Amino acid sequence: MLQYRLLGALANVSHINKSISTRTALYKSMRAMSISTNLKHLKYKVVDNVAVLTLDSPGVKMNVLNSEVMYEIDDVLKNIEQNSAINSIIFISGKPGCFVAGADINIIRSFKTPEDGYKIAFEAQKIFEKIEKSKKPIIAAIQGSCLGGGLEMAMACHYRIAVNDQKTSLGLPEVMLGILPGAGGTQRLLQLISLPNTLNMILTGKQVKAIKAKKIGLVDLLVNCLGCGIGTSEENQ
Repeated sequence: MLQYRLLGALANVSHINKSISTRTALYKSMRAMSISTNLKHLKYKVVDNVAVLTLDSPGVKMNVLNSEVMYEIDDVLKNIEQNSAINSIIFISGKPGCFVAGADINIIRSFKTPEDGYKIAFEAQKIFEKIEKSKKPIIAAIQGSCLGGGLEMAMACHYRIAVNDQKTSLGLPEVMLGILPGAGGTQRLLQLISLPNTLNMILTGKQVKAIKAKKIGLVDLLVNCLGCGIGTSEENQ
């Protein structure tokens, strides 16, 4: 339900892309069209002219970023960029209470040399830079934990929407592992919020809730949860 609530909020943000509200016969025929792919960690569909990418790794309770996930994101974005029928992209999560919990810790444990870590960080930087430089607006719809690499990915997006509930928290906790954000987070965070708030988040690893994230400029829009028993237009179809 929260996923659809976020999609509804996106449709109402007309200044992101005025053409999102366009309803041509072509786009009507594409509504909620599923895309047949061999994706494992992503679910990909088109709602009107918006590509909805749902992060939903199988068999786990939380989404994390690893090489498989990053390569899938990269491949799907390449496909979308070449599809003239799609003019906007939104990332959501299929995991209740978790957008992306960060990088896969097992990857860090597998590093044998500093070069191993550099290679992974560089690949993530390239993919997030593609998100940032995309000619099509990319929105992160955040509900639940958005931490580490998850927040770095969200900050690379052009717009961030967050659900206003206690489960939603944003942060860069890498310092607690003795490392720093390696995929551009230290630079993008400062572009969004003040220097004191940036230093506080990076040097302490403290997380912020949705309301504070909106207040300091880390997210652009808050949406409230729908009450129990209330369905969305997407669910009621």
